[in-house]
Amino acid sequence: MGKNRAIVKAKKAAYEQECYNYEKSVLTAFKDARNAIVDFNKIKEIYESRLQLERSSKTNMELAQLQYINGVIGYLDVLDAQRSYFDAQIGLSNAVRDKQITMVRLYKAFGRRMAISHPSFILCCFTNSLPHLFPALWESPSASPVFHLSILLPRWSAPEHAV
Repeated sequence: MGKNRAIVKAKKAAYEQECYNYEKSVLTAFKDARNAIVDFNKIKEIYESRLQLERSSKTNMELAQLQYINGVIGYLDVLDAQRSYFDAQIGLSNAVRDKQITMVRLYKAFGRRMAISHPSFILCCFTNSLPHLFPALWESPSASPVFHLSILLPRWSAPEHAV
């Protein structure tokens, strides 16, 4: 009888350890997803500001060329405007690259979460932990983190010009 109790106790301890490991994996996946979303939003703002800078620099360069043609400014000013425009293009190109890298990280984070999560297990075991990670997802009592997080995948439109 004592041997059976020891076996049951050992199995129960092993089960609890697996549950803790699973919970740790799920929480890590949610943390990675949250960090990826934050990074994505930062990069999106940078991209938009670099796009605006590139457009402004292009307009400045075109105006400088017109002023040079009309004899208002010297050619050195035109070259400076062109240099600024090309620097802005490089900055925009870097922002597009960073955006693509961030998108890969974001989908990787969501892919990891999808690979390790079972919706019913998450809802049963981790409803006390997840609201701290994603408070906006728990506005309604029937909120499901698995459903809502799939909606958080960003949809970013392609740039108007090829960079």
